[in-house]
Amino acid sequence: MTAVNLAPTGRTFVRGLIAQTMAKDNAEAYARNRWGVGLAGQIAKAAVPAMLATDPAGTPEGREFFALAVAQSLLGRIAGLRRVPFNVRALRQTSGIRGYWVGEGKPIPLSSSAMEGFTLAPLRVGSIIVQTKEAVEAYGEVAEAALQRDLLTALTASLDDAFIDPSNAGTADEVPASVTNGGTQIASTGNAKTDIERLFAAYEGNYRTAVIAMHPLTAVQIGLLDAQVGDTKLGVQGGILAGVPVVCSESVPLDSSGAGITLLDAGSIAYAARDFELAVSGEASLQMADDPTDGATTQVSLFQTNCVAWKGIATANWEVQGSGRVVTITGANYAGA
Repeated sequence: MTAVNLAPTGRTFVRGLIAQTMAKDNAEAYARNRWGVGLAGQIAKAAVPAMLATDPAGTPEGREFFALAVAQSLLGRIAGLRRVPFNVRALRQTSGIRGYWVGEGKPIPLSSSAMEGFTLAPLRVGSIIVQTKEAVEAYGEVAEAALQRDLLTALTASLDDAFIDPSNAGTADEVPASVTNGGTQIASTGNAKTDIERLFAAYEGNYRTAVIAMHPLTAVQIGLLDAQVGDTKLGVQGGILAGVPVVCSESVPLDSSGAGITLLDAGSIAYAARDFELAVSGEASLQMADDPTDGATTQVSLFQTNCVAWKGIATANWEVQGSGRVVTITGANYAGA
């Protein structure tokens, strides 16, 4: 009889990762003791550290986990983005196609559009999370769910920060500039209705593929202003604003002055996302900082502190095709309005 795996999406990969971490030389025996005989073989083979999940050498469980990470990121949640392959020359349209009214017996003008080529090179975004071995060994759904959430958050937050933060101007051959970095930016007036009107007035993209991105707190603030902006149907999970779908993300920068509200044409943004690489170590020494530096620094030994670290790297890139396709209201804060 074949065992049926009823684990949540992505969980088999996480369990395989735990087994590989705790018993690298005998992961299947560890899986058998922890999750039962029926699923031990699948779990032991699910996680292949330091392998690309989308390579033939990867596993279906690894590809499932990567797909889940992309789906939870802005790349997966913004409907209508144009997905293209890496390192394959594609075409971007620089002017639109139009039709013509034609008189009886008159020739029909050719509908042409200006096109130019572009290529998206693979760029890597990485993150490292550290856990105590006691936490990894903790049995039960709660511990496994927490580890899965941490792994997904580390990957998706890195992608989302780079994608939406206007201050990210990109680094050649290293980090793609955010879609908001080169877009139109308009300072908030403090009045939600006025800001929304100005947002749409400056937008030059296609309304059929328009999407709004904002911080969950901003969505709550606008959602409570029905008297000013009408029935918004907005909350921390997003919703609808002026007929346009809203996607909320905590990666939208927020400070004491407020946050950004971005109206973007998803159809004018090309992106590529392919590989997910995961490596594990219990013996390395790390700088316990989110801004590591080269040279002599204070480092913490994972072996001495009985910890384990996972390094996750996702490969992605994107670009905005055309001007006026991304407009951002900056410093939006409607608390108490």
